[in-house]
Amino acid sequence: MTEKKLFPFQEEIVKEIEKRKKLIVRASPGLGKTVIACEFIKRNPDKTVLILTPPITPLVKSWIEHLFEWAKLKPNELQVITKGGTLIDYYKRVILVPYTIFTKLYLMMDRRDILILDENHLLKDPKRKRSRAVLQYSHFHRPEFIIMLTGTPIYNKPIDLWTSLHLCNPVKFNSFWKFAIQYCGAYKNKWGYWEFPAHASQRLKSLIKPYIVSKTWQEVKDQIPVPPLIKKEIPLGKATKEIVELNKLIERTEEGLKKENLKKKQRQLVGIQKIPKVVELLTDYLIHKHDRIVLFVWHRKVAETYREKLNGKGIKAEIFYGGLSGNEKMRLLDEFKKGEIQILIMNWLAGGLGLNMEFCYCGVFAELDYTTSAIQQAFYRIFRLTSKEPVFVYFTRLEDSYEDRIVEILLKKEDVQEKILGKLDFKLPFEEKENKSLGIKLSLTK
Repeated sequence: MTEKKLFPFQEEIVKEIEKRKKLIVRASPGLGKTVIACEFIKRNPDKTVLILTPPITPLVKSWIEHLFEWAKLKPNELQVITKGGTLIDYYKRVILVPYTIFTKLYLMMDRRDILILDENHLLKDPKRKRSRAVLQYSHFHRPEFIIMLTGTPIYNKPIDLWTSLHLCNPVKFNSFWKFAIQYCGAYKNKWGYWEFPAHASQRLKSLIKPYIVSKTWQEVKDQIPVPPLIKKEIPLGKATKEIVELNKLIERTEEGLKKENLKKKQRQLVGIQKIPKVVELLTDYLIHKHDRIVLFVWHRKVAETYREKLNGKGIKAEIFYGGLSGNEKMRLLDEFKKGEIQILIMNWLAGGLGLNMEFCYCGVFAELDYTTSAIQQAFYRIFRLTSKEPVFVYFTRLEDSYEDRIVEILLKKEDVQEKILGKLDFKLPFEEKENKSLGIKLSLTK
């Protein structure tokens, strides 16, 4: 059997890891970050390894497959710990642990030469348990190599970078608050709480350069065929009077907690109002063009209503959410892959990491989120290096609602990411005012 080889850009990243030792690997989802890490493990057979991943069963399973296929591990060299009471086998060369389990075991973990942090943007808040566990382990054991894998190092705002930069150089980035104030524009609001704005600093871009290697689809398209990605905004008309009045109330409200509660209420109302027209879009148009569709939502109540409406029209739909067990998630994905489920209704946080659905070529955002990276991570589940057909992603929007403000925030954060990290692969389509090329003859603009 012919041994698989890396693409040139992947080979370049492996060499950068060897050279810099502690590095943030920012590669667009689907470009093979796991493959890169496994290749580095294979080339360093004398070094012990600790791999930390999100607690997502399909992702853990994918890591195991890649370790055997690319790192050429033998079964007796790997220990996968998925329960808190598991005894650590210190003689295993590679130990794979989800972050949630690591928070219970890190004090008992031995020193490893290589520490791999998958989806390391999850460590953005240094006060979270998983972040504290990783930081303490790194400070005490000082791994020779720390490899941080992410497609979105700035998940929400530039302050998200601090934990990763501290792991790269704990001396230079020894103070969270110094970094926040000098490079991220942190300030105290009139109520005395700290604000961390979406602030782009040219100094920050220069500061992080030695600690990050970045590859996007656009940069490597001469090495690999990039599947077409078609993104469109679908206007769903005007919001109801109730939502418009609530939107005005939000703008007038200054008190922070009250304002946040009003926003949450309006977001759910917007999600509910959009249901009839999104169902029409799915049943009258998209389901005839795509045999499988992922419908991204936020609210559980909205997801359940979609399932009820779609099943009532004879379309098999199921909900994929965070409360499901690992086996239930694997079952849903398997049925979706086989075509037994036509529309998978997915909370984008539950399904936005670690899943590979290259067999699906259509995604619809029925609700919007404030975080650009959350949306990017979600649609990258279906837009993969292995995608064989054009991928279509539709973003629905209700005018005169708080979604107008969400769009403004998304575009600003996208601009900040681009100024700090460099050109983004694919920008959100909200600046497009017309959708003449869609050819959808539905009552979507009533």
